[in-house]
Amino acid sequence: MEYSLYFVGLFLMTVGAADTEPTASSLDFHITVHLSISATTPVIHNYSMSVLCNDRVYKTYRDGKVIRPDWVTDNTSDSFVVTVDSITEKEKDEFIRILQVMTHNQSNSGIHVIQIRMGCEFQNDSISAVMKYSYDGEDLISFDVSAAQWVPEKKEVTAIVEQKNTETFYNVSTSVIFGFLCGIMKETGECPDDIIQNPDISAFIQNSYKPHRLLLTCMATGFFPKNITMNIRKNQTQLPSEELRSLGVRPNNDGTYQLRKSVEIPDSDEKDYDCYVDHITLKEPVTLGFKYLRDSDPPRPSQ
Repeated sequence: MEYSLYFVGLFLMTVGAADTEPTASSLDFHITVHLSISATTPVIHNYSMSVLCNDRVYKTYRDGKVIRPDWVTDNTSDSFVVTVDSITEKEKDEFIRILQVMTHNQSNSGIHVIQIRMGCEFQNDSISAVMKYSYDGEDLISFDVSAAQWVPEKKEVTAIVEQKNTETFYNVSTSVIFGFLCGIMKETGECPDDIIQNPDISAFIQNSYKPHRLLLTCMATGFFPKNITMNIRKNQTQLPSEELRSLGVRPNNDGTYQLRKSVEIPDSDEKDYDCYVDHITLKEPVTLGFKYLRDSDPPRPSQ
């Protein structure tokens, strides 16, 4: 089975009803192969396929079973079956060739992992179709969708890429299929409700340790997926990033994320500022005015 057909399968498994709001920032289909060389003979130990939505695994097909994480409540039957025997001869030859060039055909080098990622990424109005190979967690080969050409990320696979680029019809058709389906999935692709979470947003004021200064903090926590837009604005104009303090998006213990941004301002104009947050789970951006964190934190008297 060609990889473009796998991607069609991803489309059929994730596309939602046309009249629903899109809730996915990325939809992916991963093929993972564990293999090794024993006494110069390549051996494939495991072959699996996973569906991911917003970077979280929704289901995995392996050893004839469908495996779902504990948080997934969808237990509907699924007739799609994947085993090592599902690998076509063409796929097997490609996996083995990659293994041989990366290990220099040396036996007893341990088990290696080849992964193929096919999917779509959505950011605001932009759409990116992604197809790439990785080897032991590092990028190996990527597909330039606009040029319909494969690109080597490591010199060892240059010959493999040159061979793949001779398959002009397959590459062009793959590019067309990816672009078309990613466009549809941006409008209709949905993740299960379990997989997305709204941000808890707050905007508060604290006294700075500097005289006549205040610290404004905009915070969002408990959100998933990771992509989020946060601005501190003055008179509805975004402040330059170099004026803000932030450690960037950080993980929470429950798999969600948090983001905090702060800025110091004169203690006379806090009413001119607001906190602006947008996330894929929100129907529209949220704008909050800043409030004192506690009643005991009023502005200090002027000195």
